[in-house]
Amino acid sequence: MVYNTIRRLIERDQLENALESLLSDLSARREDHYSNEILLHKASLADISRQFRQGLIRYEDAAQSKARLRSAVLALIDEAEREQSYEKNLAANLPLKILFLAAAPSDEVRIRVDREFRAIGQSLTAAKERERYVLESRWAITPADLQQAMLAEQADILHFAGHGTENSIVLEDGNGCARPVTEDALDNLLWLFSGRIKCVILNACCSAPQAAVIARHVPYVIGMNNAITDHAAILFATGFYRALGAGYDVPFAFRTGINAIALEGAAGSTIPVLLCKDPGQ
Repeated sequence: MVYNTIRRLIERDQLENALESLLSDLSARREDHYSNEILLHKASLADISRQFRQGLIRYEDAAQSKARLRSAVLALIDEAEREQSYEKNLAANLPLKILFLAAAPSDEVRIRVDREFRAIGQSLTAAKERERYVLESRWAITPADLQQAMLAEQADILHFAGHGTENSIVLEDGNGCARPVTEDALDNLLWLFSGRIKCVILNACCSAPQAAVIARHVPYVIGMNNAITDHAAILFATGFYRALGAGYDVPFAFRTGINAIALEGAAGSTIPVLLCKDPGQ
């Protein structure tokens, strides 16, 4: 495979050739969203070489800078590989995995994440394209559980159900009590999986700021711009997955989720927000 060849070039300290090959391959695949990052890496490599030739930096400093650059390029290759794998699965009509993550700390107001999961499952089971989706779940999620689940499940769609604040989503600690996770920590985690995950739903109060940060890496992110009731959150999830399972795309499913709240006459239809990744990022 092309990426294995590029990795071997990097192992042989032929980083410039590796970057040229990577740029050529991704351009041929029309994956231009990586081009700017590769060009920046090329410029960084040229600058390191220039400074070393002019005696502005020591050999040890140049070697460390190149090592960091190699790590960044390898991470980019991993991301491109994950994205191509997702697209192949989609083209081959292979099932897409939805990972439902729930946290309901004992020291917070009780929310019915179990009802939300059941509603999602029922919506997908009744859907025309139910074979297209696989629903997995993790409960009483701690920060360590979250990272482990992301590594193990390799989900295409990530759905979080629980509490949120303007600065964090709320997971659980080892005793079942609230453990906030900051938007920076969540952003860093989602960045690692950005080549795979196509949609994140933060079905938690006041999660729009976290959604805005994550949207730099993920094509579609849904958050809540205010506190949302259990009832409205469940109605939104039901409508969203009902449309997704019927074969519609994420923006249409989002609007269907909002309509599901409105059809029931419930408050909260203006609370969910959809954020899309800038194609230039």
